Amino acid sequence: AFQSTALQRLATADPAALLDWLGAHPDIKAPVADLGRALQALAATEAPRAIAWVRAHAGAGDSAALTAEIFGVWIGKDREEALKFLQSLSTGAAKDQIITQLVNSDTAVTDPFFAGNMLPDAFDHALQFSNDAGRLTALRRVCSRMGELQLSTEKLLKNPALRPADREALLKKP
Repeated sequence: AFQSTALQRLATADPAALLDWLGAHPDIKAPVADLGRALQALAATEAPRAIAWVRAHAGAGDSAALTAEIFGVWIGKDREEALKFLQSLSTGAAKDQIITQLVNSDTAVTDPFFAGNMLPDAFDHALQFSNDAGRLTALRRVCSRMGELQLSTEKLLKNPALRPADREALLKKP
């Protein structure tokens, strides 16, 4: 109980110190919520360092989710570098979680001008999803949000990388 409370407080007070301490004490496992909080706080100023920490120290079961959380902060702070990181990843479940985070972030944008610039980019990244259901869900979310903001999806639907089955599904009225 004491250790858990100490880790919670350190995660809030000095996230970098918590991560350094945990890195030096691999036998101690912080609760994922505290670890996520510390990594998100670090990502606000040093996202690559937070990613490096996850790669070096996080368990395989937590790595993809923690990386997606870091990406969620990073995309809001330095979109260009965050997208470079996304492009560097191999296709698979971890990249899919990050693409989902990107789509969630970009579909939350309320200003049509910014959304008009960001959502086509999110659509292009969603095309890289490794599984059909996830890809189609992400593509639908982007197109739906563009419709809500009265932005044209015509150019997106003509994207040569869009699979014919996905195009057909996106054009069907719900």
